Amino acid sequence: MSNSLLLGCHMIRLIDWRVGLASTFLLLAAALPADEAPTPASTGLSDVAARGAEIFRVRCDACHEPAIDRAPAKSLLRTLSPGIAFRALKAGVMRQNAAGLSDEELGAIVVHLTGRPPGSADDFDVNANSCRRRPGRLVAGRGDWNGWGGQGLESARYQRDPGMAARDVPRLALKWAFAYPGGAAGRQVAFVGGLGAEVRALDAGTGAELWRTRVDGHATARLNGGSLLHEGLLYVPVGSSEEAAAGNPSYPCCSFRGSLVAIHAETGRVAWQSYMIEQPPVELASKPGRLAPAGAAIWTAPAVDRRRGLIYAGTGDAYTEPAPRETDAVIAFDLKTGKRRWVRQLVADDVWLAGCEPKPHANCPQKIGPDFDLGGPMLARTADGREVVLASSKSGAAWGLDPDREGAVIWHNRLGRGGTRGGIEWGGSTDGQVAYYPVSDAREGVYVSTLSDEGVPDSPGLNAVDVATGRRLWHTPSPMPDCVWGTPCVHAQPAAPTLIPGVVFSGSWDGHIRAYATEDGRIIWDFDTGNTFAGVNGKPVTGGSIDRGAQSVARGMLFVNSGVRQRTGNALLAFTVDGK
Repeated sequence: MSNSLLLGCHMIRLIDWRVGLASTFLLLAAALPADEAPTPASTGLSDVAARGAEIFRVRCDACHEPAIDRAPAKSLLRTLSPGIAFRALKAGVMRQNAAGLSDEELGAIVVHLTGRPPGSADDFDVNANSCRRRPGRLVAGRGDWNGWGGQGLESARYQRDPGMAARDVPRLALKWAFAYPGGAAGRQVAFVGGLGAEVRALDAGTGAELWRTRVDGHATARLNGGSLLHEGLLYVPVGSSEEAAAGNPSYPCCSFRGSLVAIHAETGRVAWQSYMIEQPPVELASKPGRLAPAGAAIWTAPAVDRRRGLIYAGTGDAYTEPAPRETDAVIAFDLKTGKRRWVRQLVADDVWLAGCEPKPHANCPQKIGPDFDLGGPMLARTADGREVVLASSKSGAAWGLDPDREGAVIWHNRLGRGGTRGGIEWGGSTDGQVAYYPVSDAREGVYVSTLSDEGVPDSPGLNAVDVATGRRLWHTPSPMPDCVWGTPCVHAQPAAPTLIPGVVFSGSWDGHIRAYATEDGRIIWDFDTGNTFAGVNGKPVTGGSIDRGAQSVARGMLFVNSGVRQRTGNALLAFTVDGK
């Protein structure tokens, strides 16, 4: 999920188009009210579970038992709450794979996995113990965190005014914990998006809907990346789950094209939509019922270049072969018109779909690619005033590109081996002089990279890179503590980091959030979020893995989301110096 602006009693995604702040984007698991989740027939849970086991064997075993590619292991699916599992099948990322199944059949799968039917007591009053005073007008200040990038439009995840000094970071202590209800689920406006590729504008004070716009009609379209607001236009990157849907051999692969959409923030009217792959998909003569080209989803935040009037997007791999040049690329668009200015492909011939290894199916390409999607680009300004577009990939590589020469490569540095789960997955952070990149390189029996490259070793950990030259300044390997939940225990660091003067925060799949000194990479603070805490809203809070964009810093507080992907949880944790 994207990151929050937190003010007093409010936890919202905030934007005021009159002051031109960067917007935020909240990803909601397409939530169904608890009373809409069906309860399996009253033949006894054991019979229902047995039916669910057979459906799971036919529909799901190929990817989850054992786990392959990005799919979580079945043992991890068992840790989901019934409501979350049902919503994922009914309206979430697995809805294409579950197409054609009745609600009763979906409920049977849930009982098989969790031992409980959907609608069990896994929801609670999210407003318990809420603030009693009436909140005043929300005002975003200089030191607040707003959007994926925190401050500004460069997606740099750099908080210049954190409200805490680097010397105080070792004294950070938990101030409070908040339990998300079954998973991560507010004329100042909160812009909200989700799996259905629909953007909603909500009044941040009342929650009243101002407008809603569906930005892409494709069945698998989803809004996975943070949006940006600039001069009245909300820039929305569009991704998809078609990679996973195409893992079902009966799915007519593939037709999704990533796009960038500009919306008028006051009305919700689309100003322009630019597709990453210009050619629309057509049916293939050699494969009746199959389409191409497809792919180039944008699944992380773009970056705005105000001086040149450009916006930069990083794209993912191709779903069909041959891979178009717009896949695994940085693409520059005109801010006002959406016209494409230049394309710089950084990884070629990368065609990837779920479930193609070890046994290919009907949708698989002849040669499966390494799945080396690009994360979100950043725009950095060096001490001498030179600007560099920073790009990174799940290959474990980082690049410095010249925005004045159509993205010509200035430097390239391979920081890790990479693989289907990173590499550098969600991008980095930068203050303009140094860029900080966490590398996942998770293996340890969980998955193996599709890339056979024995010349590059696994290098999980955090790296500091000189923005001007690409030279690695330091590397701190991932610590290897035992996970509080036992196994699987993976020490990958795919989550995007957060930077403040003197300190960079980086989370791990083992549940730890750590603070690193920017001068030499030494760890100065470490907290295990994988434990259970008392929630301020009356619900126990259980942390887990840290992934995606997990940390925000504002007004002397560090906020961490814990419990996503590798080990699920429901924790929002807030830290202050000495817990005060």
